[in-house]
Order: sequence, then C-alpha cells, then structure tokens
Amino acid sequence: MPSVSIHRPTVVRNGERTKTAVWWAAWREPGTGKLRRQSTGARDKSVARQIARELERRLLLEPWGITPKQRKLITWADLQKEFLASVASSNRAGTAEAYGYSLTHFGKLAKGLHAHEITTATLDAFVAARRKDGVKPPTINKDLRAIRICLNWAVERDYIPQCPRFKNVLVREDKKQPVVLPADTQQAVFAALDKPDLPLKIRPAAWWKVFLSLISELGVRRGEALGLTWGAVDFGQAEVSVHAETSKGRRDRTLPLGAKLAAVLSAWRELQGSPDAAELVLPWERKTYREFYSDWKVIMKAAGLPKGTKVVPKYFRSTCGSELIAAGVPTVVVKDWLGHSTVVTTEAAYINTSGSLRAAAAQREATRESKTDSPAASP
Repeated sequence: MPSVSIHRPTVVRNGERTKTAVWWAAWREPGTGKLRRQSTGARDKSVARQIARELERRLLLEPWGITPKQRKLITWADLQKEFLASVASSNRAGTAEAYGYSLTHFGKLAKGLHAHEITTATLDAFVAARRKDGVKPPTINKDLRAIRICLNWAVERDYIPQCPRFKNVLVREDKKQPVVLPADTQQAVFAALDKPDLPLKIRPAAWWKVFLSLISELGVRRGEALGLTWGAVDFGQAEVSVHAETSKGRRDRTLPLGAKLAAVLSAWRELQGSPDAAELVLPWERKTYREFYSDWKVIMKAAGLPKGTKVVPKYFRSTCGSELIAAGVPTVVVKDWLGHSTVVTTEAAYINTSGSLRAAAAQREATRESKTDSPAASP
C-alpha cells in the first residue's frame, strides 16, 4: 500500500534557499520502490494532507497497486470472518468476542470494500462516524486497535501489502485516575445481593457474591475469576492459585486467601455439594459476556446508588490495588499481586494514589508537630 507523505521542497531563489509555498506529495511504487513526487497544489498543510490521503486511495485502485497475480483479493467481510476464526482457535473466547464487536462496527463503514482499499482516509471516516454517534475516545481507540491487529494479520497472510498508518488516527484520551470505590458503595452493592426478591436471570445472587468477593479481595480479572477451579483453592495453606491459561499475562501466580474470602468460598462450596477439584468455582456456560451485564444492571438498580454513579466489576480490582498501595505495600509487590508485567502498568492504569497522598500529608504534619513539641525545639 503506497504511503503518501507531504513536504515542502527547498528551492534556490536569487541565491537564497527557501521553502516552496505549495506542499508536494511523495510515495514509493509498490514492487519497484521507485520514488514518485507530485504537487498537491495546496498551500495549507491540512488541505495537502487531505489530498495525500485521497491520493493513497486512488493509487490503490491503479492496476499496478494490487493485482490478482500478486496477492489474494479479499473483501473486508471475508477477512473479518477468517481473522475471528483464527483468534477463536488460538485465544480465549472472550478475546474473539471483544474483537468481533469492534470489527463489526467498522464493517458497517467498510461494507463492500476490499481489504486493500482500506486507507487512512477510511479510518478517519470511521472515527468521525463513531464520534457522531457519541462514542467515547477510549472505545474508539479500542476499535481502532482491533482493526489494526486484523489488518496486520492480513499482511502476514499476504492479503494486503501493508497496514495503513494509525499514528494520527487514534483519538487523544484524557488520562483519568483509576476508580477507587468508597466503602459505603461496596457495601451497598453487596447488600443488594442479600435482597430476597432480586430478579436475576443469568446467575443467582450467591454466585455474584462469590464473584465480587474474589475480585475485591484478590484483585483478579473477570476471566481469572470465572476460570478458577476448586483445585486451585487451598484452604489448608490459605492460598489461591491463578493459572496462566486463564490470565491475561499468561503467567501463574499464587495469592493469599484471607479469612473473609475463605468463609465465602466455603459456604459456596457447601451450596454446590462439595464439587470435584476440576470443577469451576463459578460455573459459566454462556458464550458471550453481554448476558453477564444484564444481571449486573439489576444489581446496580437494587444497590440504590446516587444518580450518575457508575460501578463496574473492574472497579473492585482497581480498588484492591489502590488499597494495597495505601497500606504501604511496595508497588513491585502489587504488580505481582495484580498479575502485571511491569510496574508501569500497575502505577498508570490501576493505582489511584489519592488515598496515599492524604496519608502522606497527615504523616508529614504529624512529623512537623513532633519536631515542634520535642525538647530540642524549645527555646
């Protein structure tokens, strides 16, 4: 795929070097690699960039751009189908499901297009359409990352010569502190599960209580909680083992089993009739997680939280990490606890330091007072 760049060449006028007023486009021909240049006729950079992107699209439709003899022509719809089938066979079902939602949204715009016809201009149009629908930047970027992975997969299989550039297409996001749920909010959610008339359809309230307890006490991910077997729960050693095949980081880790969580798990095991070690702690036979959130909405309504309050299961995980930091646990330990590959992820994506900052301010004030009250400080 020809990648068209724009620039203003340097020329010599009256013995002085200066930039031209008009922007030029430059690209290399596929196959030969020969450099081509063409004036855009535009003085404004943004206009020149638009012309360059349209030029990218036109070049792809030229006979020398893509030919049946050189590559396999494939529509976006067929590419999406093949890609998702490949992902489903080599990854967890949830991964293929997540990619599927993003690619389906893009498919509405790319309907009828071949994979090699997808350019940066196509991606820009997709972003504009998603913004018009009120979709937030993090979701748009998630969709774009799925599209990029799919197109790179197509490159590896020789369906397209190269993936279009995504660098200037991704939407700028405002970095927000990870959410830490107040104690009263957590209590309200758990109290909602004790209501006898809770109209849950997918899983019973006891199942949800165990699920949330695992996340809030251990800080495990949703997939790790749903993939936990009874053989991984050791009541004697008071520990829980998270296996690599259920973990996003693909690594085993062992977490301490506190008395509170042990009591919840013991009661749930009795309710299940002392299941075998290979059986799941939280049976989940559903194919998608969309049904998962139909029950969650019912729980949130029953919790009676203030209007505008948003709570999702992931917040219990970020709260766990933030509470560990506030308790003085080293970040490198919290990294291993949460199953991150680096402390950068732990600090940037899951740790809210606001509680720790308050504690640091209080400690600083106490230190000042102790110095003031000490005999050495007296005149």
